[in-house]
Amino acid sequence: MALSLLAVLPLFVRVLGGDEPLLFKTGRSLIAATCSAAILTVILNFTQRPLMPAFEQLRSTPVMVGAFFCALWAFLFSLFWIEPRAPFSNPITHFFSAFLKPTSGQVLVLLFAALTIFSLAALAKFETRMRDGATRHFQPIYRIGLGFAIGLTWLCYFDFSLPADALHNMTNIGPALHLRFGGVLMVDTFSQYGPGPVLVTLLGLTLGPTTVAMGNIVVQIQSLLFYSLWMVCLYRMSTLKLPSLLIGFLAIGFLMAGWGQGEGNINFAPSILGPRYLPILSMVLAISLLHPPARHSTLTAVSTMIAGLWSAEALIGSLGIHLAFLGMLGLRDRAIFRILSDGILACLPVLGAIATLSLLTLIQAGKLPNYHVYLDFMSVYGMLSPLWSLPANPLFLGWSAILLVIFLVLADGWLRIFDHSQQVTELSPAALYYQFLPMALLTILMSAYFVGRSVEYVIIIALLPFIALIVPGLLRTGTILAQSKHPASLLVFTLPVLVGLWALSFTFLTLTRQGSTYSLLIQECRDYGRCTPSTLVAGLKEKLRVRPVLDQVSAQWSRYYFDSSGTVREAVDAMQHLAADKPTVSVFLGSVLPTPLVGSIRDNIASDMALLYAGKWHRWPRSYGFSDDLIPALVDQIVSTPIRLNEGEIVIVRRDETTFGEIERRVLRKIRAETTLCLLPAQWKEIAVYRVGGDAGCPAQ
Repeated sequence: MALSLLAVLPLFVRVLGGDEPLLFKTGRSLIAATCSAAILTVILNFTQRPLMPAFEQLRSTPVMVGAFFCALWAFLFSLFWIEPRAPFSNPITHFFSAFLKPTSGQVLVLLFAALTIFSLAALAKFETRMRDGATRHFQPIYRIGLGFAIGLTWLCYFDFSLPADALHNMTNIGPALHLRFGGVLMVDTFSQYGPGPVLVTLLGLTLGPTTVAMGNIVVQIQSLLFYSLWMVCLYRMSTLKLPSLLIGFLAIGFLMAGWGQGEGNINFAPSILGPRYLPILSMVLAISLLHPPARHSTLTAVSTMIAGLWSAEALIGSLGIHLAFLGMLGLRDRAIFRILSDGILACLPVLGAIATLSLLTLIQAGKLPNYHVYLDFMSVYGMLSPLWSLPANPLFLGWSAILLVIFLVLADGWLRIFDHSQQVTELSPAALYYQFLPMALLTILMSAYFVGRSVEYVIIIALLPFIALIVPGLLRTGTILAQSKHPASLLVFTLPVLVGLWALSFTFLTLTRQGSTYSLLIQECRDYGRCTPSTLVAGLKEKLRVRPVLDQVSAQWSRYYFDSSGTVREAVDAMQHLAADKPTVSVFLGSVLPTPLVGSIRDNIASDMALLYAGKWHRWPRSYGFSDDLIPALVDQIVSTPIRLNEGEIVIVRRDETTFGEIERRVLRKIRAETTLCLLPAQWKEIAVYRVGGDAGCPAQ
């Protein structure tokens, strides 16, 4: 009943919202309706003798299950149906408005979606018969199916468009380049994503070309590894494994298509999937591979240690999931002291990770890691930081469906702790605690990003763990209803089929249409004639040479950061002519964009991009201009670093200094106070180039 009320809530938003916030205008009505539903639920649950004969039918399992799934599907569909700023339409439904007069291509997509749903049902029936026949070959078939699904994921979902947005990808590329030119990780080289992604990015730039596009390939590889590990988790959680693998493969496509409401590209930034959540998912998989009653393994220890070396966020997520798992098992077994011993054992790899990082840093730099500066990034880039938050809109309630499934898993776990004879689902204790509980905790972590930012569409980040929780139950429920032949099952099957047709049609059209934000294998072959491995590699090499900020590119974010003033291009030209043999150069160019991004915050990436394309890096210990400027302690550390400029070195300064960040302003002021700068004859319009003079000052012109 609560889901049914939530399903029609977007209608109230449209009809009653107006200029006044909906919750202020209809808050009393919503509270009254919720309380009434709760009271009625309690009455129905505890009444020994039904108040009227109709209640007896309502209490039957088929009707309750049917009502639940009808409300669930209606609720999920309504969230994509109505958007407050446009009556009964949002970018997704607007995309389908052409189906009122379908073209032959759209009809073909609908038929393909229907064929996919039919294949899903056929796979479920095939697997059921195969297992009922007690054949000995179904385990090899399962393994082949898993390998095929993972291989197909890598083949079909690698994005050849390489949406290399400079602002986001430089968060790892900049620190990686600083390491290449003498920086020390966690001493004077920092990234808000942690040391792990920086090292992986450095490895990628070492094996491939030093370009923003290569950084994007590194990000995509991590995301594809995330998809693969998630597919293994889904495989282990499902009873019907073959249809689950097909649903998993399709869910990844819907995740990519749904990002940005069908008009975005999920690969454009390193903060969305793999680089952020891969170590945490590794812990979920490691726990699922344990054999009860085991609590620890080499894999859990390795996962915790990798997370500790990867980032603070990964460590908190991985260790938190493991400790929650240990705590619930200890409470279930009434073993309080074992919870303490298991918790200590789970934390030992953390100490190992900290000791390893500290020892390596001490050997390399003679200093311990500066954890204080690194943790300052958490206060600025944390999900609850007011710097990035947006006002919530009514679609924020989309979190309710995910919360419902999370609460279902947690309620089942706690109920079995309180009373071993009670349970909510038919899951075995091993499946519940070792597989579904860790996945539910991962779902909480991945949806928390959405809650903190209040950007409604990024809730889709949590789609994959959400799918892993509901798909086994949906397939199991569908099997039971198909066998029962109850009239209610017809309605239960109808809604998922309709929603499936909608979701699959949207996915196929979004990912494969001409002009898509993605360029998958199908576009590369159809639109560019790259249908063989050699032509694909040649096309990839061509895209690796694209230079965002300097070149006009089609990707939305990269196009936004094009340097129309020519400042970056002039600085690259100056370095190539006047400092070709110098690995580091003092460059001060400020921002690419003339206006701030948020409040008074500017992008501050012009200097980084010029040095990247010149094959050099900063003379000062700077990792990434945009991020460094947001951390006051790091600003002070960089500015206070004693660096003596040698006679004859060049210093490149943008003539318009109004876009400079805090670091560039203070460092340039320090140089001018301590060093004699000799202005070279003007050769460039946007930049001024100086040479460091000697004790005798500047030579006469």
